[in-house]
Amino acid sequence: MGEIARESLDSALLVAGILGIEFSKPIKAYVGTRDWLTPKMPAGTWCTDPVMGVPGYGSGGFCGLESGVIFISIDGYLEEGGSNSKRDFSKNPDKILVSFTFVHEMVHWMQGEATVKFANMKGLYNSYWLNEGGANFAAMMGQAYIYKLPFSKIRTYIATYGAC
Repeated sequence: MGEIARESLDSALLVAGILGIEFSKPIKAYVGTRDWLTPKMPAGTWCTDPVMGVPGYGSGGFCGLESGVIFISIDGYLEEGGSNSKRDFSKNPDKILVSFTFVHEMVHWMQGEATVKFANMKGLYNSYWLNEGGANFAAMMGQAYIYKLPFSKIRTYIATYGAC
């Protein structure tokens, strides 16, 4: 599944280039199960929180500009559909979900960099709905670009997952 994120990187960097965003640190992206991800999460970030972070239900996240860590936990996706849910991350739409989540989290990084660059402050200066909505929209556009599918089809794929 890390390969899916690598294949999505060019799309995310294309968005960053269009927006004029430069990354202040190298990216560290981890894709795996909670047990594998938990020891890799940077201390002092929300990503280590036992409820919201990697040990909790969260399926993906951006740990902050200081750490430069993005994670994608596949456990949340497997639980989301119930115990009878079977996911095949080698095929669409499940493959698109991992790609979508990676690009979505990269856009959060871009939002953080934009906050520093344009508002001269840390954190996100947009309201929650705008941060999440902007990340979702950009990630869906990225998926349409990567998979050469119409935006309406990508939107339908992503809408099938409860967290979106």
